[in-house]
Amino acid sequence: MDDWYFLADVGGTNVRFARALGDGQQRDFVSQPVSARPRFVDALNDYLASLGGVGRCRGAMLAGAGPRDGQRIALTNNDWVLDTEEIGSALSTANVGLMNDLEAVALALPELNPGDVEWFKAPMSSSGLGLHRAPMLAVNVGTGFGAACAVPTAGDWVACPSEAGHTSLGASNSEELAVFNAVAGNRPATIEDLLSGHGVSSLYAALNRDRTQPPMSAEEVMKSTSDPVAEQVRHLFGVVFGRVVGDLVLTSGAWGGVFLCGSVATHWSAGRDAPSFLAAMAGTSPMQRRLSQVPCGVIAHSTPALLGLEIAARRLG
Repeated sequence: MDDWYFLADVGGTNVRFARALGDGQQRDFVSQPVSARPRFVDALNDYLASLGGVGRCRGAMLAGAGPRDGQRIALTNNDWVLDTEEIGSALSTANVGLMNDLEAVALALPELNPGDVEWFKAPMSSSGLGLHRAPMLAVNVGTGFGAACAVPTAGDWVACPSEAGHTSLGASNSEELAVFNAVAGNRPATIEDLLSGHGVSSLYAALNRDRTQPPMSAEEVMKSTSDPVAEQVRHLFGVVFGRVVGDLVLTSGAWGGVFLCGSVATHWSAGRDAPSFLAAMAGTSPMQRRLSQVPCGVIAHSTPALLGLEIAARRLG
């Protein structure tokens, strides 16, 4: 039985477990709702019990949907806490690393192939994405909003996480301002107030004048083919999303491409208005032409965060 690394991608709604073996393959993938267990360590112990005897855990890399604070991550959108000492005790290893969930996705970007992305605007070259050696941006819209940048270094890549979802979001006209105020209440709107699962539902509620109609989930809004309010939400979402992505490219210098992921972004992309999104992303600044040339698409790889965690695990030694 080979030594292996434990991997966990812990989001606001779901947690994904896997083992990384020395042959570069991942085994024993499990996904389950965070709500199934009160604490992360309970879910971890359940997973380990399901494995039986599988050899020695050489180390662990975990990604959490929140900022790392020393050796802990308190998840932003649920009550779970990732603690390296507690995790190491359960796995019988002191070799435990933590990172933000989008940091893990960003770390995977250089190892993706162009075929791992469903492109809105494809790159000029069909070679591996990491060969371009330009910063690349991962953007997630799911339970929350996250972003991280992959930056080339001498012979390698580093990932730089952020908490972009909690930055302020400005309206471009009075109609948008009224909607943003309705969604955010008595405070300035943030990106996550609109571009997230709860944000899409809140947008629908703000724009829907039929108060007898029940609320709609983000997935229902994105998949609806007959509701004019849902269509309006999707259009507004795409335009605001494009503006936000363009701003993030400008602030991070991510000329190597933008890579979208997360349940809300994926559902939206299935029926997207790509020209409106790309036009909003390019904007009207002196950088408009350059922004219009940035590759952009949705990650089609099923588990990019686990891929990034596996790359980070190799560095643990």
